[in-house]
Amino acid sequence: MKRLWDTANPENYFWLKDGTALKNLNELGLALGKMSDDVFKHHVSSQRNDFYNWVKDIYQDQKLATKLLKSKTKEEMMHYIQQRLDEIKMTKKKADVKVIKTKKRTEKKENITKKIKLVKKTKKVVKKTIKTNVHTNPPIVFLKINN
Repeated sequence: MKRLWDTANPENYFWLKDGTALKNLNELGLALGKMSDDVFKHHVSSQRNDFYNWVKDIYQDQKLATKLLKSKTKEEMMHYIQQRLDEIKMTKKKADVKVIKTKKRTEKKENITKKIKLVKKTKKVVKKTIKTNVHTNPPIVFLKINN
């Protein structure tokens, strides 16, 4: 299964009647805008819809494939392809943002853990110093912890 923005493997390119090879959905959308009626009618008729089959079989996107199957014009197909690609881009962006936020949270937790360990270590050193110097000098301890 290919993701919608991926280029198909060469053996899965879509070959138009005029010999043009389409490597991905973006190219299909662009080709539809320039495609002659003769080429379009060869691939889309009441008996067949080659674009539907390509999207369904290669990209396995039933949502887009169904819209292409119901489409009767090049303009409708171009609209649905662009709409679906935009939808996928938005979903991908949201996923990327989520990964970045998770990474930042993890880094923040790691920094807090490091600070806690440093404070604990400092407390141990201070306690040890106080124990060893308690009889000779009165303890004066200042701790500053930066957030």
